[in-house]
Amino acid sequence: MALERQDRQTRHLKRKWVGDQIKKLAAEKLVHVEERDGKRPSIIVLRDDGSEQPFDDPGAAGGLGDDRYLSVRGSVIASGKLAEWKAAQVAAYLAALYAEYHQERGAGRSVSSDGTKKWWRQLAWFNNASWNPTDRVLLPFSKSLLEDGFNALEREGLISRKRINRDPRTARLFETARVLYSNEFARLDAEVTRAKAKRG
Repeated sequence: MALERQDRQTRHLKRKWVGDQIKKLAAEKLVHVEERDGKRPSIIVLRDDGSEQPFDDPGAAGGLGDDRYLSVRGSVIASGKLAEWKAAQVAAYLAALYAEYHQERGAGRSVSSDGTKKWWRQLAWFNNASWNPTDRVLLPFSKSLLEDGFNALEREGLISRKRINRDPRTARLFETARVLYSNEFARLDAEVTRAKAKRG
């Protein structure tokens, strides 16, 4: 019983601390809290320019030429992987999401950056302004850093690679062989479980 009481007190203190931090952010006009009947409140992140407008994602409407914020998959954080990774893995993870978003899927299919799709880009593409789409944001990652990162992520089973000679969309031969990357970050979802509160 004493242990359960201590767990309840700990959860209460954690909730109070989080609530206090949200109040501070709201006072600074960095977040807006919308209460919802019987549900957890919605927390809307605001711009840091004092306009009190929602934090905007310029590419949210879609389109390959648009810039877009990438969302880090929750299980990448909750599993502890993000805390364990070195710079090379973090760079490769962000690059993999970015390449997935910019991978044209054909047939009007929407773009994705949830870390579960396939893509093919040469590693120099990420910081080379002359490769399409030319209006994208360049990532300041060297080819050697990304190679180290992808090697590490492949060992962890979070990226898989195979050489291809044909475009998977059209079956047309590439001038030079490409590497087809498969983002497998959803595998981390299985490592994350929700802790259930004990009932007394």
